[in-house]
Amino acid sequence: MTFTRLWPGRAEVDADGLLEAWNPREGVGSTLPRPRVGVNYAVTADGAVSLEDGKSGGIGDDGDLAVFKALRDRVDAVLAGTSTVAVEGYHRIIRDPERQSQRVARGLAPNPLAVLISRSGVLPLEAPMLSDPEQEVLAFVPRGTAPSTASNVEQVELDAVTPEAVLEELGRRGVSSVLCEGGPKLVAALVAADVVDDLFVTIAPILAGGGAMGISNGPPLAAATPLVLSHLAERNGSLFVRWTRPG
Repeated sequence: MTFTRLWPGRAEVDADGLLEAWNPREGVGSTLPRPRVGVNYAVTADGAVSLEDGKSGGIGDDGDLAVFKALRDRVDAVLAGTSTVAVEGYHRIIRDPERQSQRVARGLAPNPLAVLISRSGVLPLEAPMLSDPEQEVLAFVPRGTAPSTASNVEQVELDAVTPEAVLEELGRRGVSSVLCEGGPKLVAALVAADVVDDLFVTIAPILAGGGAMGISNGPPLAAATPLVLSHLAERNGSLFVRWTRPG
């Protein structure tokens, strides 16, 4: 599968080539006192993050799926909101043995840690991921939450379930890179906490009309956060963009 990279430097690349310059561990332990955080999203040309069925899966094409997988293949942990996990029906993050072997060759665990944040303490137990003994799940919940009935879930109780507290605990556990896959409220919380280091966006050549709009769903920031364009590519009319925190 080939993407036409438009920036930096025009070239024909595959998904691995597109992400070649991205090191999700860069800066960790030196300039970053926490795991490096990337956010990955697909949006329509008019900014919708879901279609009529409430899911995002119909927005991206096979190119988006290739980038989606390639991002997962490079991080220690995948973070998602409980609504996203429930609606999208999350399974074990990586089930392909070949991809698991490639992760091990990169010095990573065969399968990323799944991280959930629930301010209500309610977990999406109906999602297949939460009944898969081969998927390690770490759920951050308010103090006093009843223990989960899912045997593969470790609950971490916090006085305040905030991105800062979650990332601090992940850092203590040796997690150096986190990929957030939504939803909009969780992304807004990460943006408000000023902890987003990389933003990967697929812009699909379709119009969706009304519905939930926007990558993040929260109040505006007091001051906008600038980003630097790190790569831009095109495939079958879709645009693939990475913006990065400067410095």
